[in-house]
Amino acid sequence: MDFINEIVNKKYNTDRGWLYLVDLIRERFPYLHINEEGLANLQIVSLSEEEFRATGFVGEYVASKNQLRILERASDFDVTFTEEEILETFLHELIHVLTSKYLPDQDMILEGFNMRRVSDKTSSFFLGLNEGVTQFIVNNLLNLLYP
Repeated sequence: MDFINEIVNKKYNTDRGWLYLVDLIRERFPYLHINEEGLANLQIVSLSEEEFRATGFVGEYVASKNQLRILERASDFDVTFTEEEILETFLHELIHVLTSKYLPDQDMILEGFNMRRVSDKTSSFFLGLNEGVTQFIVNNLLNLLYP
């Protein structure tokens, strides 16, 4: 996604775009098991205004489609997010990408501490712990990025 790559390249003087964030995660958390296959096949797509208004989500990771969906330019429709807020959301969802695995033959998504059936939205276990640890990692990385 060009928008995210522009933000990362400008802020961190790199030409790696969002892959710079993956490098930083690998360096800072060397024991984090990364789903390399998911990373290699990741699709990054824009959330539409309608999707944002319906869910309130600025970003989400859809493991069953291996899509990281991010709001690209919210200022176009009377909602404004800073580049830092968009980047934080992207980083949060990127952690989900790196620590999730979709098992289609079992209808299961393994995501950090959480596991759930794709077909049953109520089968989520340890979701709160998963989100908390994900945000802890994001905050740790942001302290490096924004000292």
